[in-house]
Amino acid sequence: MTFLVQQTLIYAVPLMIVALAGVFAERSGIINLALEGIMIFGAFIGVLFVRLMQGSAAVLAAVWCYFYPAAGACMVVVALLICALRVLAGAHYVRDVAAGALLGFALGAAGMWLL
Repeated sequence: MTFLVQQTLIYAVPLMIVALAGVFAERSGIINLALEGIMIFGAFIGVLFVRLMQGSAAVLAAVWCYFYPAAGACMVVVALLICALRVLAGAHYVRDVAAGALLGFALGAAGMWLL
């Protein structure tokens, strides 16, 4: 019985947050009929953000290195930490993460070279 209650509370939290947002919208005079769609879109973008973060972090680091070298060095460290976390979490193999990071750095540098 405790497992059922635990799982119910875990899956009910997002629905309660959306319901609370609906209450705030109604109290402010806005009728929002798309709360479920907004919730699904937010979940999709959250998953997409996590899946694509490794390559985009490398691109952002390369761009920052071009404009602000000191901040770019910090971004390179952050990008490498993200890559290491992807490998340690078991989400990807080392060669996949290395290829994605190298491709991201190369595309960022190529974009800055074309600029």
